Amino acid sequence: LAVRGDLSDANASSKEARDGAAGLRSELSEAEKVVDLLRAQSGAALRQSEDCVRENAALKEQVSTLQGQMRQKAKQASARLQECKRQVEAVEREKRDAEENWLRAKSELHETKAKVRGLQSALKLSNEKGKKLQNDVDGLKSEYADSMSAKEKASQDALE
Repeated sequence: LAVRGDLSDANASSKEARDGAAGLRSELSEAEKVVDLLRAQSGAALRQSEDCVRENAALKEQVSTLQGQMRQKAKQASARLQECKRQVEAVEREKRDAEENWLRAKSELHETKAKVRGLQSALKLSNEKGKKLQNDVDGLKSEYADSMSAKEKASQDALE
């Protein structure tokens, strides 16, 4: 009986060992599934990481290209700004020159008007003197004519 008891105990222990081994196999299978899943996930994560690296490099290239374009546009804008400044300065010089010319012409106009008024006054005086002289000449002509008539009459009277 004792052997039978030992055998029964051994069978029970063997069954427990088999059940334990089956449980361990099941756990091992589950662990392998988890490892496979983790490998698949890490592979996908690695591929995503590589994609991100490539995308990052492409973005860096785009940024570099855009920065170059921005520098070029900034140079062009600066050149246009300098040209505009030169044009503004030229226009301001022309404006100052025009204002100076206008003031000079205005001053000359006032001087010319004053000269014209002076000349008009002198002409008026000259015309008045001319009229007076003409009147004097007309008077002298008349006196001369009268004197000549009187001489002729005296000569005729003397001849008669």
